[in-house]
Amino acid sequence: MEIVETAAAQDRQATGFESERILIVDDDPVSAALASRVLTREGYDCQIAQDGDEAWEALGPDVSLVLLDVMMPGKSGLEVLRRMRIDPILAGIPVLLATSVTDPAIQLRGLGLGAQGIVPKPINRKDLLVRVRKATGRGTDPSQVGSTEESDPLDGDASDLPVDLREIFGTGLEDSGTRTDRLTIRQLLAEREALNRRLDAGYRLLTAILRLHQMVGAGLAPDRIATGILDLAKNVLDASQAILWVPHGRELHSLAVLNVAEPSPVSRDGASLPSRVTREWSTLQGEDVVDGERWSHFPLSVASEGVGVLSLRLSAQRPPSRTLSALYCAEAATALDASLRLREAQSEALTDPLTGLLNRRGLDQQLSPLLNHARSVGGQLSVLFVDLDHFKKVNDEFGHDRGDAILRLVAGTLSRLVRTVDVVARYGGDEFVVVLPTTDTQTAVRVAERIREGVSTAIRSDAAGTIPITVTIGVSSLSESRGRASEVIAAADQAMLKGKTSGRNRIETLNTGEVPESAVVRPSLVGTPSALRALLRTLGSRHPDSESHSVAVGALSARVARRMGCGAAEIRVAGQGGLMHDIGKLYVPLEILNGTEPLTSDERETMDQHTNTGADLVDSLPETRHLTDLVRASQEHFDGKGYPDGLAGDEIPLTARIISVTDAYHAMVSNRPYRSALPRDAIREELRRYAGTQFDPDVVEALLAVIA
Repeated sequence: MEIVETAAAQDRQATGFESERILIVDDDPVSAALASRVLTREGYDCQIAQDGDEAWEALGPDVSLVLLDVMMPGKSGLEVLRRMRIDPILAGIPVLLATSVTDPAIQLRGLGLGAQGIVPKPINRKDLLVRVRKATGRGTDPSQVGSTEESDPLDGDASDLPVDLREIFGTGLEDSGTRTDRLTIRQLLAEREALNRRLDAGYRLLTAILRLHQMVGAGLAPDRIATGILDLAKNVLDASQAILWVPHGRELHSLAVLNVAEPSPVSRDGASLPSRVTREWSTLQGEDVVDGERWSHFPLSVASEGVGVLSLRLSAQRPPSRTLSALYCAEAATALDASLRLREAQSEALTDPLTGLLNRRGLDQQLSPLLNHARSVGGQLSVLFVDLDHFKKVNDEFGHDRGDAILRLVAGTLSRLVRTVDVVARYGGDEFVVVLPTTDTQTAVRVAERIREGVSTAIRSDAAGTIPITVTIGVSSLSESRGRASEVIAAADQAMLKGKTSGRNRIETLNTGEVPESAVVRPSLVGTPSALRALLRTLGSRHPDSESHSVAVGALSARVARRMGCGAAEIRVAGQGGLMHDIGKLYVPLEILNGTEPLTSDERETMDQHTNTGADLVDSLPETRHLTDLVRASQEHFDGKGYPDGLAGDEIPLTARIISVTDAYHAMVSNRPYRSALPRDAIREELRRYAGTQFDPDVVEALLAVIA
């Protein structure tokens, strides 16, 4: 792009005005240079663009006027004008069309698009200056330009009218020259200007609505939606300052501000005008309340339900119409309400409804980033697994309502006794997890002791000593060699179980990476493996191949885990997870399980539900609950394209990544009704082909080493 800039050649003080920037768009260099010279001498800063593309790059909010040639190569002047009128930032810039075209249809089209006037070519100096001064708000200077009667076609006879108006209104105007005819023309042009202003406002409103829909569709947070609402209000309603208030309890808090300092919260029962709006949401119905300082307060409501209050400082000279304000506020309220509801739904999905703490899903989202940060900086992180002792007796003897009250009391005590940076979650029925960033084992033990004493004291005070509830707490800290989220929690869980078997109401430690086999096996699994056997027998009675497949996958998964250097706990979990990974197929219809043809899309969708079903099943049994996350993640892919949660990389538990590979391997070495077993070389090639996408490459290499 080549844009020629010409500095003002006259003393700007002589004009009495600050220098204004005029963009001259003309492919005729002689005509452009002439116009630039005339306007520069009047104190304007002129910039020349040679075609529509250069003009579009040069346009900006600092341009005071555009002198636009109608006929140009590439984008025509009318096309540039049309694009300006639908851009909220450029829509308010005055435009004069310069043209030698005498076709009234073309001239009328330009006026209809919002041009403020026509400058005939070749350009006449006096005519150009009169129109430019009027468009930029300077008026005319008779001493330099000539009287208004001489140059303004509306105050002369009909022969001075632009050709488009002479053609449109007929030759009768040329003959009469009466004041009445001239007033009629003025009225028509005033109506046209009013229509153009309404069209401009409509274009800006439409652009703002589209932008609001885009922000909502992108799932932006309410504070970013609020900022967008204020930025768009600046363009659509010509607001110079703005505040968006949202209710928070009995107060109004500012969610976003524009060109003002952050205001303090105001009481919804107070005397402020935003407070008055909230008390009259149902009766205002889109009307605004205006105070003496030109601040307008608009209710934002959806279906008579208040969402917020939009406070705007509007221009006294160019206030927006009531209709435009109401339409914009209705769209802004819808966008804000959608973002608030989305945030509420997301919060509910991650929150335990009884205690208000994070649930297991919310804990997973918080813990993984904290672990990654701790590993990246070589820092510390500890986890407390808190379990209530003899809680079942509370429900049996005092009822579930009393049990729920105890759980809420414990949740509040945990939140009160830890730091704001710590994470507290309800992990199960009477189990809680506390994550302590930047905390080593010794410090975590001291925190655990404070929690143990605090919970006991709170319950004794609340129940007058009638409910002897205590807590057993397991402590686990991040290992330098390993320490995935599931492993750190599992180690804290096993430490808690160790405390249970040692007498309860105590604190036990167990570091990941130093886990003896005897310590990690749940007591119920040591003496009672019947739950696993019963589930497998049930699966085998419906589909014998699934039972034999699960046994093979379990054995091979344990061998691969050992090959990868896993500890005894992970080896055992990998084997048990392999046994249970297909247990959800208990609920898959037999016609799908026993089918002899490849699955249809509907059958595949039904089959894919078995991971969720299996996870729910093992989670319902105390003996198998520790396999829940593993069973759910057994069909996740290393590149994040698996199901059901789209986990990727280290987000997937290592044992689940192992089962994913061993499951696929055993399927390939087995005969199926619709194909025969694959040769070993083909299997090796297939595994390596999908290493890094479907499979963890390290697990693939470990499996190949095992089967070798």
